[in-house]
Amino acid sequence: FSRYKRVEKEKSEAELRKMFAKVAVKTRSDVVNVYIKKNKQTWERLNKINFIIDVEKGEIIRIIQAEEGVRIIFDGKNLDKFFNYFSKSDCITIEKYLVELNLHFALDASKVKGIISLVSSSLNAEDVNIVEIISSAPELLVFIKKDDLIKSLNVINNLERLFKS
Repeated sequence: FSRYKRVEKEKSEAELRKMFAKVAVKTRSDVVNVYIKKNKQTWERLNKINFIIDVEKGEIIRIIQAEEGVRIIFDGKNLDKFFNYFSKSDCITIEKYLVELNLHFALDASKVKGIISLVSSSLNAEDVNIVEIISSAPELLVFIKKDDLIKSLNVINNLERLFKS
């Protein structure tokens, strides 16, 4: 049994090595993370705010529906436009000055165990707080405070170097 576990662990590490050896990292600064109550009016307004985002110019909008609320992540320059549809009282939380780290792995990343765990535990070990994390394999989107950007890039760089050797 222990031999089987060791073989599985070695296989898993080899798969992680393959993923991190070819990871591409992109960053986006000035990202806003808004959490609002989920109700019918929220959904009606959310359908309208899609029009304020110019995806052809590379602007982003990430919408995550949870049980009690909806998280909307978008470029900070669109915050004033956002408030044309939502009031500040609609917002449970508003976090500004975030950075999105987009870790782009190989297409089969969703089949590899431990990617999210390795990234989150490595960032945690360097005292980086993950504000939000979205897995949309082969991409892993990690949202952090702007002040943690350099530390986070160093962590990802160290993972790349560790797995390339």
